[in-house]
Amino acid sequence: MVREERRQFGGIPMEILWKTNMKNFHVRAYPPDGRIRVTLPASITDWELESFLATQREAIEKLQEKAMTQEQEAKPSFTTGDICYLWGKPYRLEVIETIGAPRVFRMGDTLRMYVPKGTSSARKEALYEKVCQLELKKVYPAVARACEERTGLHPTEYRLKNMKTRWGTCNVKARRVWLNTQLAKKPPQCLEYVLIHELTHLVEKNHNARFYALVEQYCPVWREAERLLNGKVAKPRP
Repeated sequence: MVREERRQFGGIPMEILWKTNMKNFHVRAYPPDGRIRVTLPASITDWELESFLATQREAIEKLQEKAMTQEQEAKPSFTTGDICYLWGKPYRLEVIETIGAPRVFRMGDTLRMYVPKGTSSARKEALYEKVCQLELKKVYPAVARACEERTGLHPTEYRLKNMKTRWGTCNVKARRVWLNTQLAKKPPQCLEYVLIHELTHLVEKNHNARFYALVEQYCPVWREAERLLNGKVAKPRP
């Protein structure tokens, strides 16, 4: 291998490996987070790499989504003892059968889920995802205000949705920022970084040197936050 580099293209974190024994480009996506690795000949220039990624962006996004879907299919069945995360902290799931309406509560380091007998794993997962949505809805406004003050950048609105391949997006024309509700599972600094990232698109649409210089200025720890976003969190000891 000649060299290895980590970079973002179109908001997708990638590992780029230049190798002497390669003749063609190879792109792979790995579960659980759809991590992308691009392997290419050592002779390929940055310009040729950028051109390749631009033409293959849609295919790469589909490849990433497939890898993430494969991991989702292998998820636990949301039974007692499983681990669920909120703001980077692991909670042990305790499923309790009830005759009342489904609900979820945090009790210390436990996430108690009250559901009717026979509730499917898909329904339990939906309840967990709803908790994440409510958590993000409660937390993000204050963080967004702080990020706006730091950058001097202000969108027209924020919206939340569960996304498979993006932690956030920015509609530059409408000045609208979308946040992935999955952010509520990650450490708090990840939310701050994603907000800074998307706000920066209001003044620089592309992921070029100017864009990352601004992100670095607004959020000096963005590389660590990105690592946390795209890495697994260790489970607690028994």
